[in-house]
Amino acid sequence: MNTICRSLPLLVLLLAFSATAQEGSIKWTFDTGAPVYWSPTIGVDGSIHVGSDKLYALTPQGKTAWQFAPGHPMTFSPAVSPQGNIYIGQSDVYAITSTGTLQWIYHIADSVHVEPALAADGTVYIGADALYAINPNGTLKWRTAVNNRFNSAATVADDGTIYIGAGFNLFAFDARGQEKWRTAVDSLIEAPPTIAADGSIYVTTSIYQGRRIYAFHPSGQYLWHFNTKGWVTAAVSLGADGTLYVGSWDGNLYALNPDGSERWRFQTAGKIMATAAVDANGTLYVGSADTHLYAINSDGSQRWRIKTGGAVHSSPTFDLAGNLYFGSADGSLYAVQTNSYLANTPSPMFRRNSKHTGRGSDFDNVGIVKGRVSNAAGEALQWALVISHRPAGFNVALSDSNGLFEFRDEYSGETQIIVFKADYTAVYQSVSIEAGTVSVSDIQM
Repeated sequence: MNTICRSLPLLVLLLAFSATAQEGSIKWTFDTGAPVYWSPTIGVDGSIHVGSDKLYALTPQGKTAWQFAPGHPMTFSPAVSPQGNIYIGQSDVYAITSTGTLQWIYHIADSVHVEPALAADGTVYIGADALYAINPNGTLKWRTAVNNRFNSAATVADDGTIYIGAGFNLFAFDARGQEKWRTAVDSLIEAPPTIAADGSIYVTTSIYQGRRIYAFHPSGQYLWHFNTKGWVTAAVSLGADGTLYVGSWDGNLYALNPDGSERWRFQTAGKIMATAAVDANGTLYVGSADTHLYAINSDGSQRWRIKTGGAVHSSPTFDLAGNLYFGSADGSLYAVQTNSYLANTPSPMFRRNSKHTGRGSDFDNVGIVKGRVSNAAGEALQWALVISHRPAGFNVALSDSNGLFEFRDEYSGETQIIVFKADYTAVYQSVSIEAGTVSVSDIQM
């Protein structure tokens, strides 16, 4: 159905969206007043959660929505459930609602120093003196101890297997807390394990002599290792072609082939402690102690960089609109325009997805909506404004020179696609967004 829309709000939206920000430009900053070392998390409502002296929830425009103070500075990233609940591992385990209200606290005598992981059934996994499985209501489900403290956050495979580092070992547990296997490495595993599409597990080592990236078969069999010249506290990120990307305290971001051979390295002027993020174009984003966030092309060349006022140890996070968020030791959270979106790989960023659940087949990439806009003669229309409107909000895109548009939407269900031309003529089409790619039929204006 065609209609003419000349309302002021839509005009403002059209003008605002048509003035697309330059790639690599800073959209806004938020001053927390204390260093931001950890990765921001995106809520189900699009809010940005960032830890500093306390946990802040920010609107997509960078304004404070609410604050939560656990009584001491935030030193780890939160995880967000599909229901919007937020879990923090900060000495104890905290569960708070999407509006910042405390739900429960689970006390662990030997303080928690890692991020939580969320299973498909809502179970919260977190390591300390033991591996704890906590029910969504805050009661203990089970507890499994080994002969060492758990040093890394857990990662949950599609089959429910839990991978986690303790001492100089990588452990695999089933969903009941029973050990499946363990395998030794050369030093401590501090970063969460990464799971590839074929089930291979990648871990990194630090402290003492640890300077390696390891690869293991899902059975626990050793496959290969790669040596860097510094500790590796970052997790491995994966590109669409299976390339491994990981930073080291030697200042390099390494690109490795799936067989462990080096493809290239990119040198920065400081330690890389953060996990890189990979976008749909293969561009990498990673921070360095040299105060910069770098955007690096898939061939290892620099695309652009942003200077901050402090070391960048915060792993960058994407939202569905293609905005990149990261923190700096200067106390600020930065929102950056990328003109892309997160790569569709098993682990394209820290904790596998923007909710930082540590789980693979998650709700981060529910649907990729693609379509084409044309006139009555079937000719492509460029710069048509496409809006996906659903109960939780909206997504926007512009059609390209071929009339094609594409965007991601984590909403599952019916949504209305609204397409506007420059004269504000609008066409409406309903579409059901489910897992995978949703192709919208040719929209004629």
